[in-house]
Amino acid sequence: MDIYIRRQIVRRWKQEIAGSSESLLIFSPYLTSATAETVLKAAPDCSRCEVHTVFTPEVFITGASKIVTLRKLSQAKVQLFAINSLHAKLVIVPSRFASVGSQNLTNGGTQRLESTVATTDVRQVNEILNQAKEWCRKRMAITSEMIDDMEKQIRPLIKHFRRIQNAALLAAEEVARNEKAREDAREQARRAEEEAKREQERQRREAELRRKAEQDAAEQKQQHSEAQSRRYRELRSRTDQLWNSQPVRSRNIIYATVVKLPTGRKGHCGLVPQDGGILTSWTATTGQHIDFPRVRWSPCMIAGMWRLAFVRIAMRTITFVRDGLSRSNVTVAGRQWNVSIHTHAIYSDSKESAEADKPNLHYKLEGMYGQRVDIPAWFHLDGIELDTPTVTQGWFNDPNLDAWFVTNKSAIATELLRSFSESFNYSSGQYSSPDASTFFGPQGTRYMLQAAQIADRPILVATRLVY
Repeated sequence: MDIYIRRQIVRRWKQEIAGSSESLLIFSPYLTSATAETVLKAAPDCSRCEVHTVFTPEVFITGASKIVTLRKLSQAKVQLFAINSLHAKLVIVPSRFASVGSQNLTNGGTQRLESTVATTDVRQVNEILNQAKEWCRKRMAITSEMIDDMEKQIRPLIKHFRRIQNAALLAAEEVARNEKAREDAREQARRAEEEAKREQERQRREAELRRKAEQDAAEQKQQHSEAQSRRYRELRSRTDQLWNSQPVRSRNIIYATVVKLPTGRKGHCGLVPQDGGILTSWTATTGQHIDFPRVRWSPCMIAGMWRLAFVRIAMRTITFVRDGLSRSNVTVAGRQWNVSIHTHAIYSDSKESAEADKPNLHYKLEGMYGQRVDIPAWFHLDGIELDTPTVTQGWFNDPNLDAWFVTNKSAIATELLRSFSESFNYSSGQYSSPDASTFFGPQGTRYMLQAAQIADRPILVATRLVY
């Protein structure tokens, strides 16, 4: 199969027709001299050429086909037939060659952008021939008398058509002039639009760079968060191990329940020991005493999740809970700070798993010049693990603040542990603090309580009992 797009097929037609001894079938809606005559003169016997075309006044008035061409072909004994619905362009040499395409046997067909497919495959040629013969059932022979009649009828109409054609050319010129004026008027708008597009593209690139930077930062943050989560899970596991091997913890165990306190007591719910256990005095497995100052605030942890809170311990009741405290003018590694401590004290069953990979302690150090150091941390019964801090500069830039933390991390951890673990009293508002249920859970929640000693200071450890 050959495809003719950038080259003309006229020469191929002549070669195939010249080498044929059989009847030829040609289907071309339009015919003009030169091309049609050149192709058909190549036939050994023109009387065996069957040419099918459109035979209507319109094609001759407009010049698409030429009456003179049909007359010359008729005089050359070419058989002419009319199929007025014809649009296809075929040249068929039976059992040898067939072409199907867009090119008519006209001069215009050799100049326009046309395409044709040619084949010498016998099966394909015969298939094209058989289907084309179906069209031949609708054909009508074009006689020389019909050609004469057509020429006579269209002669006056051609003059009218030419006048209309000239008027159409003038109209086309007017349309072109108007369009040129519109194009000139639009040129400035196009330039402005192009400039706007360039600006838009510049902004898009900048936004893309920002988006990429934000995405990279988000990925780094996610990676850091995942690394932190793994670290806190490991610390949680380590805390379990430390608690199981804790050398200084109470020999005695107290079972307690969250209950509604009697009318007149401060707070609504409290953690109350069963069988009259005393919460302020414990005996360690080593024989030494672990004592909590009565009605003062001390740290308490819930085993397993290792959530922290500050609880107000009376002899037989834990009444109030808070999740933070503040200490002023604390010397930490040679610098004066106001230290705020925050824990995750609020009870929630859904929050338990959500906070399994988060710190259980958070420090905020504020300096006298507005500088601030936020430090996530983990308290694990053997000290405090400090995580990477967020440093905020104050009223003036302190370039040594990051280095101060790195250099003194161990000393900072020691001082912050002391600030966290020693008992205290709130200066105000302690009786309006949340009651014990905010930390230990709703009424009926039961715990096994033990005391431990961390850095020579007591801490209460509560293990929730689940039935």
